[in-house]
Amino acid sequence: AGKTGAGEPDSESSSPPPDNKWFVAYAPIAAPEIVVAVEITGPAPGSTTPASVAGEILRSWFAKGDLTLRPPLI
Repeated sequence: AGKTGAGEPDSESSSPPPDNKWFVAYAPIAAPEIVVAVEITGPAPGSTTPASVAGEILRSWFAKGDLTLRPPLI
C-alpha cells in the first residue's frame, strides 16, 4: 500500500515552492514488515519518481531479504 504527495509552498514565503515529491509505502498489506519513505527534492533524472525508487527498494527487500539496490537510483 502506498501514498504519493508533493511539497506545498510556505504561506509566508514569496519564493517559488520547491519541486518536492514523496512516496510512502508499506508491505505486504496483510502483515507489514517493511516501511519505505522516499522524497525527491528538485528535478529528478529521467523518469525517476519516488514511487519507482520505493518499488526498487521493496523488490530488493522481498527478493533477497536485504537492501542491496541496483542502479539507477538517486
